[in-house]
Amino acid sequence: MINFRLRMVRMTRMFWMLLGIGLGAGVAYYSSQNYLVRGASGYELVPRSTTGFTDAYIDTRQFTFSNWFQHPNLAADIAKSNKSHLLPGVQSMQNMINTQPPAQRAW
Repeated sequence: MINFRLRMVRMTRMFWMLLGIGLGAGVAYYSSQNYLVRGASGYELVPRSTTGFTDAYIDTRQFTFSNWFQHPNLAADIAKSNKSHLLPGVQSMQNMINTQPPAQRAW
């Protein structure tokens, strides 16, 4: 009877250990395939074009235009996934570029 209980305790520990390993491997795989981006509207998952762990989590709320040059893959993947609301610095720069300059008179 004691031997059976000891076996059950060992099996329970083994189950939880294997479950933890499986969950950890799943989270690691998922984070290598997606970015977790925090924008002004909350958290978003953005699919990656390349596999890796760089920039797994990025907070873009305080990003300036020069910060996007440091993360070109992230900017391209955000644009590709049609989540342009996560690009606040780029949107304001794009709005400045798209505005028409005042018409000049030809003398």
